[in-house]
Amino acid sequence: MIQAARKYGRIVVVGTQRRHSKGVLEAKKVVDSGTLGKIHSIRFASYRNIYPGFGKTPVSEPPAGFDYDMWLGPAEKKPYTAHRGIYHFRWFWDYSGGQMTNLGAHLIDQILYVMSAKGPTAVSSTGGRYALEDDGETPDLQDAMWIFPDFTMNCAIREANAMRTDAAARGLLFLGTKGTMVLAGNYEVIPENKIDPVNDIPRFSGHPIGGPVYSDTKPTPWITASKGGTEADPRYGFGGEDTLAMNKQDWLNSIRNRKRPFCDVEDGHRVSVACLLANLSLKLGRTVRWDPEKEQVIGDREASAMCVKEYRSPWDRELRSAVKI
Repeated sequence: MIQAARKYGRIVVVGTQRRHSKGVLEAKKVVDSGTLGKIHSIRFASYRNIYPGFGKTPVSEPPAGFDYDMWLGPAEKKPYTAHRGIYHFRWFWDYSGGQMTNLGAHLIDQILYVMSAKGPTAVSSTGGRYALEDDGETPDLQDAMWIFPDFTMNCAIREANAMRTDAAARGLLFLGTKGTMVLAGNYEVIPENKIDPVNDIPRFSGHPIGGPVYSDTKPTPWITASKGGTEADPRYGFGGEDTLAMNKQDWLNSIRNRKRPFCDVEDGHRVSVACLLANLSLKLGRTVRWDPEKEQVIGDREASAMCVKEYRSPWDRELRSAVKI
């Protein structure tokens, strides 16, 4: 898609519209300013409880007016069931990657943008379908870690327990040496305390001479607390801003001025790579090492082979004649 967009000079916008949010733009300024100190880890989660799931739909004829063959596109042809159409196609490996490529993609995009990150160097993921009792295939429980050159990124997906008291459900957590930033439509900076590290050692009676020497240093905030942006639902991004409309307007503006849009096809590609590497690791049951510059799997032939999916005819022929793979 990137090759085609560049070759023909097309303006291609993808649905990572949440980065248009005022809170995301301001959060990036906070990170770029160094206010949080060294950001070493980022955590996010997708929690909900939809147990026992969406049920099962029987094989049937597609609805009148629905071109099922075209809908399937290059995917393997399977008998039609209602869940293989809109909206529930998300839960089948043939078409999607579950919650990782659904809500996870929106959250990962914000992280890549705020951190100015290109891609991970290694990804490890575990999980599976443990609780839901429907015809979906993708994980209802998944944990993933991405290793970047300067930080780690952790994700937890739960489809059968909402964990409403968990702090991570508030949004994206950027953990820095001087403070934490929570990004969920709006953003909030929470200071860490500067302390004498020795004073954090547990105090026991009877320490011999030569042990820790405690001081009277009092904890003081490294930075000042701050807030900004617009309140929004931490999972779906709904709130005081219509980022979907903002994305559409940016697309129209880019068509007129021929400048690259804010949610460009290449940005969507970077997000997709991160999501798909996590699912690749989950399927293989091992860590996948990745070169974000060459965009190649490192030292794993099986994983490398899985980066190219077999398309059914005539889609395979058309794809291979149009782009370099």
